[in-house]
Amino acid sequence: GRPPIVVVPFEVLDTEARSRSLAETLTEEVLIELDEHELFVIATETRGDAADGATARASAGSAGYVLSGSVRALPGTIRITARVVLAATGTQIWSARFDEPRSIETTRAGQERVARAIAAVAAPYGPVFDAELTRLAAAPPERRSLSECMLDYYEYRRDLDAAHHAVALRCIERVIQDEPESATAWATLSLLLTEAFGFAYDSADVTGTATLDRAREAARTAMDIDGENVFANLALARVQFFSRAEFRGTAEQVLARRPNNTEVLSLVGAMSAPAGDASRGRPLFERAIELSPRPPPTYYGGLAFALLASREYDEALAAALRMDSPNWVSGNAILASVAALAGREDIAVRARDRQRELSATQGQDPRAVLARWPMHEALRTELLRGLEAAERIGAQ
Repeated sequence: GRPPIVVVPFEVLDTEARSRSLAETLTEEVLIELDEHELFVIATETRGDAADGATARASAGSAGYVLSGSVRALPGTIRITARVVLAATGTQIWSARFDEPRSIETTRAGQERVARAIAAVAAPYGPVFDAELTRLAAAPPERRSLSECMLDYYEYRRDLDAAHHAVALRCIERVIQDEPESATAWATLSLLLTEAFGFAYDSADVTGTATLDRAREAARTAMDIDGENVFANLALARVQFFSRAEFRGTAEQVLARRPNNTEVLSLVGAMSAPAGDASRGRPLFERAIELSPRPPPTYYGGLAFALLASREYDEALAAALRMDSPNWVSGNAILASVAALAGREDIAVRARDRQRELSATQGQDPRAVLARWPMHEALRTELLRGLEAAERIGAQ
């Protein structure tokens, strides 16, 4: 179910030998970096005389994408361009230009940085992701593949809307019926269940015990199927975290294997910061934001948590204001709390009122949600202090 993204060898637009070497290196590095996004695309390459636009589009088929680029030496700089088109129509959905110092011709770190930025076109929340969502909208919901359900998962993670969570959960449960031996499917089910526990989407389960038990069993099943699966290990770390068990060893192993995967960075940060290691969580969120084409609200919400832990109220508010998720109960509660602590009563009142409105319709109480999170006591105290301050504004 994953569409191919065909990488055309980067074209050289000058006669310098070093430009040719750089073009070959960039082509290989882009293919390597695309492996970070293997849940969404299958990266392949056209070679030799076959590397023309028509052949590449034919290789990608009607549902795929073609990535091409060029290298040109200019006075004092190297210009690198890249673009992605829809194979079916040739319509360009993304392009970028990088003007780099000549040192990039021999600097590995610079080459990897540019290749990573180019490959991010296929990252969650990027142009390919958006194009796939458009395609998915026309697909029958009862016949979706695993990769299509992963789009639903990331669409939920983009706004943390309870309704989108329900769609993703139903989708992955259907896939498991057809693919019971898929470690990724079981791991995604576990991750969605820990989200249901952590944000109280399971309002019928007052304590959340049954939901967390299901998440634990799904993570174990994923690990039994494939103990090397990155998502399975990430799901295991999340279950360990919410079970108040030691999670750091598992989380760090996943991070070591996928140091540039934004979902891994954000979820490990979302465990580290609440657990009292804000100095570890903050750079993980900052890195996830840096690497993501359009960072979702959880990245900024997690960064606000880490900043709040160190009582950097103004900075925490700046991060919280970048959360664009009006239907996320916990997000509005976080914003109300940090705004009150930062002395912005106007923002605190708006967020508090929106949180109350959502809580009335969705049955999620911020304090009940907070009780489910294993959290360092100082951070819990700060959050509650901010919530109480927001609730007192305007009270008689």
